Amino acid sequence: MQIQAQVIGLEQVQQAMRDAPDLSFRYCKQELGKAGARFKKRFVAERLSGRPGINWADAKRAGGGMKAEVTGTDLGSLQFKARLARWLTKHETGGTITPTKGQFLIITHNTSGGGDIMNDANYTPRKIYQSAKRSFVILRRVRSVRVPARLGFKTLFTSMTNTDFVPHLKGAMDRAMKEAFSQKVRGVLNLITKAA
Repeated sequence: MQIQAQVIGLEQVQQAMRDAPDLSFRYCKQELGKAGARFKKRFVAERLSGRPGINWADAKRAGGGMKAEVTGTDLGSLQFKARLARWLTKHETGGTITPTKGQFLIITHNTSGGGDIMNDANYTPRKIYQSAKRSFVILRRVRSVRVPARLGFKTLFTSMTNTDFVPHLKGAMDRAMKEAFSQKVRGVLNLITKAA
């Protein structure tokens, strides 16, 4: 006696295995883009709005001084890149700012918007400089300025990697696998009912 077994729907299962990486790539790329937007928003709110970072009033409008992008052509090369503006890197790493032209750095205060220093009764400016775009007071001439490392870009990114990026990427992979197999399993079930 000979028993012959036939696997019904093997082609559909194999197709699901081929489709899963493409769906995973698409969903993971979407999730990385969303996670990058969340990182940028949190970075502006926590690190560019005063202590412990720096106070930059136009950070939200300027995009947080960072360029964020998702690159890659397949699941193996997919990556999220975030890069700070050149002038913010000194606030991240700390260091000394020295003049590139001349002997002194000139620390100014913008007078067109008023501000605390212009309202101080004890302060009398030596000279108010005017240009076509703004007026300002020279507060001090210095040979260098020491900037402490206070931005915390890398620490925030590292903390969000474990709490935000990884769980969302796992969810995207699960969603892709479920979708790839659920479409094909329906096809297999239809074949089984037709064969029976």
